[in-house]
Amino acid sequence: DLPILQTRSLEEDLRRLREEQGFRISGAVCSPEAIPLPEAETLEREVLLLGNEAHGLGPEWIEACDRLLTIPMQAGVDSLNVTLAAGICIYSLQCGRKQG
Repeated sequence: DLPILQTRSLEEDLRRLREEQGFRISGAVCSPEAIPLPEAETLEREVLLLGNEAHGLGPEWIEACDRLLTIPMQAGVDSLNVTLAAGICIYSLQCGRKQG
């Protein structure tokens, strides 16, 4: 099962998930400094943050992440529809990567 939650205070819920339940926070970004999904280790407890299609994750959410992940793309392609990106990330995080 893939739990999906709604929140009234994302900042507070992320803090609680990290500090009280041992989750790591990963952010999906379009950046050469981020870890390409095929090279990322699987984490047992992970939260995935995705930004909107126009601007991506805001700086405050990038700062809140323990690591940044990216979907490798060909030169000239700078973004994906957020729904498509979410599907690729979730698939990769669930079953498509090497075990760490």
